[in-house]
Amino acid sequence: MRLISNTNKPNDRMLFLLSKYGKNTTVLIASAFFADSDLLIKMLENNCTVYMIIRLDVGTSPEALLKVIDKPNVYIRYFSERYFHPKLFIFGREIAYLGSANFTHSGLTVNNELDVEITSDEPIFDDLDSTFSDYWEQAEVLTKERIIAFQEAIKGCYIPEPHQAISKAVGTVMYNNAGFDGSDLSKEDRFISDFRKKYQIYIGKFNQLKSIFEEIGTRRYPDLPIRIEVDRFLWWLGVEHVKGESYKDVPEQPIQEIKQKIVGLIEEYKRSTNEYLDRTANEHFCSLNRGFETAEKINKYNYDELFEILCYVYAFHDRLRFYPNGLPSMKKSFIEKNSLDQIKKTIIYLLFGKDEYEMRVFKCIKTKEYKLADFGEHCVKELFGRVNKNDVPICNGCTLKSMQWLGFGKLE
Repeated sequence: MRLISNTNKPNDRMLFLLSKYGKNTTVLIASAFFADSDLLIKMLENNCTVYMIIRLDVGTSPEALLKVIDKPNVYIRYFSERYFHPKLFIFGREIAYLGSANFTHSGLTVNNELDVEITSDEPIFDDLDSTFSDYWEQAEVLTKERIIAFQEAIKGCYIPEPHQAISKAVGTVMYNNAGFDGSDLSKEDRFISDFRKKYQIYIGKFNQLKSIFEEIGTRRYPDLPIRIEVDRFLWWLGVEHVKGESYKDVPEQPIQEIKQKIVGLIEEYKRSTNEYLDRTANEHFCSLNRGFETAEKINKYNYDELFEILCYVYAFHDRLRFYPNGLPSMKKSFIEKNSLDQIKKTIIYLLFGKDEYEMRVFKCIKTKEYKLADFGEHCVKELFGRVNKNDVPICNGCTLKSMQWLGFGKLE
């Protein structure tokens, strides 16, 4: 353990140390204020995966956040109340820095700051890791839309209590500490919060896998969106390689090791003679996207036409196992429980609604206004994953298991 104080000695400045250790590792950052996008981008370019928690307040730069929010391998969450005030940097299982320096250029270079360097062999190191995990679970996912709302809230902001305007713009997100309880969320808000948190990590890791596919350049279905190709690859892995619960024994691995593992698997996948693989990848995707191409097209369908297209949703078609008399009895039951107008309304809202997609998914799963009988959570998420224009991938048990088996770590 040693003290870091931003002296005139180059190797006694936080900027030097964070740059030194920010290479080829996982970086955990909890900082009340963030403004140094250059250093964060440098860490990402040096093959780091960064998990960062910040506070949306006047000390945080929305412009810096906008520069990094869409970068691969960075996951950002936030609190909006003024009580979140830590400054913590953890580099893998090697070293950590804890003290007064925020993740701003002045905090890391010229301010009179006091920080402590803690190595992994010191007992407190594991406590720091656990504390960060507590922060991470309670913080909310930061999106570009929320950054823009935050930016508007503080534009020309000299009001005495800016956090009130910020909380109004992005929601009140408070860490449960020192007698404050920020956990009083509605059922709707809790679902959306959990949904965003799960998808934040999953989409980031999925995009890493997608980038590997693009880099290798091997495609089985070059005419399909690559997110659908990757989904089919993960399904094939689940059938051919992920046996039982073997995925649980695979630890999280560096991306370079995952890439080496995937090269041979992609070639095997491309040569596979699995007939069902081709049918689901092409027929199902194309039929759903043609059938549900526009809201106007959906509005023209009758019961038979809608049901036929919905059967290309695997999770929906899989319900056949509950009907001994096959598809006719399943169709009869579905039509009896859902009016034609209700089916159209739900599909159009899910795929073309004005709300953020997390809200649309929530309402189609949970609310009386949009929920369909016999078309549950897995059906809603799969339909959205196959047809959405947001490039959001399909997320189900099969894809999660296959990605963990590849070495992406536990994603739920």
